[in-house]
Amino acid sequence: MAQKHILLQLQEGISDTTPAVVDEVKRLQKWLKEWGMLGPREAVDGKFGNHTNEAVKSFQQNQSLQVDGKVGQNTWAALLKVSPSEVEIIHRPGDAASSGNAYAGFTGNKLIIYNELKTHSFSDVQCAAILGCWQQESSFNPYAKEGPPPKGLGLAQWSGSRRGKVPAFTHNVATDIHNQVNLFVEELNTTEKKAGNTLRSATTLAQAMQGMKEFERYGIAGKRQEYAEQILNELQNRV
Repeated sequence: MAQKHILLQLQEGISDTTPAVVDEVKRLQKWLKEWGMLGPREAVDGKFGNHTNEAVKSFQQNQSLQVDGKVGQNTWAALLKVSPSEVEIIHRPGDAASSGNAYAGFTGNKLIIYNELKTHSFSDVQCAAILGCWQQESSFNPYAKEGPPPKGLGLAQWSGSRRGKVPAFTHNVATDIHNQVNLFVEELNTTEKKAGNTLRSATTLAQAMQGMKEFERYGIAGKRQEYAEQILNELQNRV
């Protein structure tokens, strides 16, 4: 059975003092101490401040992980000394999605994709850019095809030599979305590392959209920006 943990980042337990979040930060701090990344004099206080943030980044660098200070599936797995498949990132108490209610406009494949992206520690700004581009490309349909090879296939409409990397369809929508999001993340970490660095470091929608442009190398933007802005507005005004 997978261990369930909340995605954590700087300011957790400070800006969000939900008891479950504070407790989760305390668990994180205890594990960082176990690994010798958080000093013995540092308090286990449930506040994800600068010292905890630096300790997380040091740990990520030590473990050859993405150094972003965000404690998602891979970082939790490394801390706990288990496989990433044994860690499930869950929504924090009080999130609409955790109670079974999607954010405004988030249903079906759109919601599945968003949840998959969050397990890889993408921020909402980054998710909005990704979702906006994929709405333009495939309308969130993992089976979308522009035509025979080398034309586009899948959520991101992978084309050319990249089309061949798209995992074989299982015809289970959730599984196929999961596989394609994993391919997207794999490319960001390897063959599309420049785009990955731009996207992962983005704190504004404009920066995130630049990362997606580097990833997709599209000629015509279409409604990507419009879709991304709408999605970000939905996320920022979640109920």
